[in-house]
Amino acid sequence: MKCYSTNCKNEASSSFSEKVLDVNSTTNKWLTTEPVYKRITLYYCHDCMQDVLGDLRGQKK
Repeated sequence: MKCYSTNCKNEASSSFSEKVLDVNSTTNKWLTTEPVYKRITLYYCHDCMQDVLGDLRGQKK
């Protein structure tokens, strides 16, 4: 897998996987039903992953 970052051409060495709300699902029309989620996975190389983790922690470079 390639790194998800726009300007990076490195191979990915780690990933994030998360369930996100599927806003295009036709079964999400009613508030009484369970929402539909889909799983996304983003792949990053080591350097880009460190940047992402720093952003999540609120650290500045």
